Amino acid sequence: MLKIKIVFLIIVTICFLSSCIKEGVRTDMLGYNEEKDINVKIEKIIEAINDKDKDAIKTFFSKSTLDELDDFDESIENLFAFIQGSIDSWEKRTGSSTFDSKDYDNRKREYSAFYDVNTAEQQYFFLLDICSIDTENPDNVGIYLLLVVRAEDRLNVYDGNNKILFDGKEKLPRIGIYLPF
Repeated sequence: MLKIKIVFLIIVTICFLSSCIKEGVRTDMLGYNEEKDINVKIEKIIEAINDKDKDAIKTFFSKSTLDELDDFDESIENLFAFIQGSIDSWEKRTGSSTFDSKDYDNRKREYSAFYDVNTAEQQYFFLLDICSIDTENPDNVGIYLLLVVRAEDRLNVYDGNNKILFDGKEKLPRIGIYLPF
């Protein structure tokens, strides 16, 4: 009887500690849905942009990103000036990616999400790089890059000759709010 209880406990533990992917969305056994969480973040970021609320924007960025940047307030002001009009709609683009790494007891998950964002005057492309888990350095959890360009410039950010996200084929380390054009 004791063996049956131990086996049952092991199976239940494995189920709770593992995650599953349902319809391309990572959901853990307790119901945490990473994509839903990120969509809630983009809604709140858009609300903060529309309200021109610097403090609200800062709450979404990781502590390590905020500590590393000296001119973050200026970047937020530039973002507010760049967006023409009030954002009235957004749509998540396909092609988002998740990167998981595990090294002994340390675990890290990074997520890139892409959005089409619209105002009455202009269409934009938002790229968010987010760290959702970092057991070694919890200060890394949060957004570490918000790249914003006009929709027509979207493909230029991936061109290695432009040196926006890539220098040739090498990824450039970008953090904060980045408005390359």
